[in-house]
Amino acid sequence: ALSERVGCAEWVVEGILDPLVDAELVRRDADGYATVAGLEPVLDDSARRAAVEAELRSALAGPPGSLGGDDPPAAAYDGTAFGLAEALFERHLPELEGLDDLLRGGSRRVLVIGPGSAELAIELCRWLAGVHIVGLEREPAALSQGMADVRAAGLAERVEVVGDLAADAPFALAVVPVAFQPRAVVERELAALRDAVEPSGWVLSVAPNQPRDPLGAAVRRLRTARSGGDPGLGEAELEELLGGVGFPVTRVLPPDGQFGLRIVAARNLPTRDDGDGSGGGGNG
Repeated sequence: ALSERVGCAEWVVEGILDPLVDAELVRRDADGYATVAGLEPVLDDSARRAAVEAELRSALAGPPGSLGGDDPPAAAYDGTAFGLAEALFERHLPELEGLDDLLRGGSRRVLVIGPGSAELAIELCRWLAGVHIVGLEREPAALSQGMADVRAAGLAERVEVVGDLAADAPFALAVVPVAFQPRAVVERELAALRDAVEPSGWVLSVAPNQPRDPLGAAVRRLRTARSGGDPGLGEAELEELLGGVGFPVTRVLPPDGQFGLRIVAARNLPTRDDGDGSGGGGNG
């Protein structure tokens, strides 16, 4: 069966290929699928063809993550740390009300959740003077590697990589990847951030942009599933998860075409118990 050959559950394969059937690029053939002539025009551009083929090879390389394999999930910020930091501080900071003030005079602490948190933490040090950054790594191997990367960068006084969050001072900003983890794990991480982020602080959930063409979108869904993530976790679903765990304000930031990132932000507004008398205000 096709699901056995690619190492994915049958529902994942159907979820990836059915949009191609709807787009008339693939047809159902008895118990399998077959391409149709309309598939070639989708790949008529050589650069586009190369990009799709490269992502497909990456998606199929090695055993699947949460779908039966034992390999840890891929690093979330590999090659994207600079783009994420630039998009945040050059483009999106004005849309995140109060964050600049918190980073300058609030807790001055940032949390980066892994896998691969050290790469982004090191990059953030170049943008944020005097801010303490904590990287959270659940996997022992990633924890050891992250600590080594921070020492090699000479930033051990500003960055720490930990395996668990201590009941310490809250964070002004938390960054969490959502493309490489099952939905239940993402929901658990977001619920924990409700208490870890200070009032008026922000949470940024980050994932790659979804390609607009059906073939590219199908390959991206396959790669996400093989990496251990949930290919059905889109922007609307993320906003629903964030609201469900208690964040009163959520918003989808404008897509970033240059670096291929999409960000859903949530603000942890103060409650009456925080002493300022303001409450949650719904989605913004």
